[in-house]
Amino acid sequence: MPVSIESAAQRMFNNPCSLKELDLTGSEILEMSALGYPVRVQDSDGGDKYYIPAQDDSASLVISEAEKGECILKWGAASDLHCGSVFFDEAGLRHFLRTAQDEGCKYVFISGDLIEGLYPGQESQLRYLAPIDQAKRLCDVLSVYPLTYIGNKGNHTVAVEKAGLVNPLIMLEKWMHNFYYLNSLECNVIIAGTAIIMVHLTNGKSAGDFLQSEVLKDGKKVSIDGRSWTVSVLVLQIGHRHGRGSFKKYGIQVVRPGTFKNGCDKNSITTGGYLVEALISYGKPLKYHSEFISQRIKRKPKSKRH
Repeated sequence: MPVSIESAAQRMFNNPCSLKELDLTGSEILEMSALGYPVRVQDSDGGDKYYIPAQDDSASLVISEAEKGECILKWGAASDLHCGSVFFDEAGLRHFLRTAQDEGCKYVFISGDLIEGLYPGQESQLRYLAPIDQAKRLCDVLSVYPLTYIGNKGNHTVAVEKAGLVNPLIMLEKWMHNFYYLNSLECNVIIAGTAIIMVHLTNGKSAGDFLQSEVLKDGKKVSIDGRSWTVSVLVLQIGHRHGRGSFKKYGIQVVRPGTFKNGCDKNSITTGGYLVEALISYGKPLKYHSEFISQRIKRKPKSKRH
């Protein structure tokens, strides 16, 4: 009996399989790719094997290299949107994006869990049951604002893939010309010759745990398209735990943007994200300022913010 594509995708998730093991044809593998599954091929003595990677090994994006002189960067830092959940604060996200636009930000970095996904037993907490519909709703929201979005993988996206479904954020990148998806829990974005490291921390890890395992004070070594070099770390942006804060740890600037999911644990969370401004000179960060933006918090007059 032929297997369904979803069943095949479940078996192929981080697990190379032959066509015989999958009971699929080469044409059906091509069909999976056309549907949006990131199918990879692994050479083996027994013939080609096909799999869907849990994440890309080198998920990086170069926006711009170091400038000769000083420049000021402004961007939005957000995380854990959870679009599709009944607890998703859409009005709060729109307020944040509108404020980022008004303040002259060009980019918004989103460190994982952009959609709620699909966890067994949590169907009653979903406004949109299908993850692809959650991504379509998020597309409707993000498309309103003339910002460039860079998002990476979160554990809720992993759950979607384990269920054998297409990762809807790969489709979101196809629908939107101004959205870039990095298929990894940890990724590097190079901007003005510095690194914004986006990490969706799981397995109980903290910012301190990550920074102890990654010695970043002397820079971050990145490898993109066969080229390797070391850049200064502008900021480590962390998602997953829903807490917020902007602080220095081991000499590295850290931002935990918080979440736009409220009420799921019976506690009221002040949803929002950070607007960040940094002064950079020849690829070295000199000054950093951040402000938490929430629809529930009245902003101070501009002259009193610094």
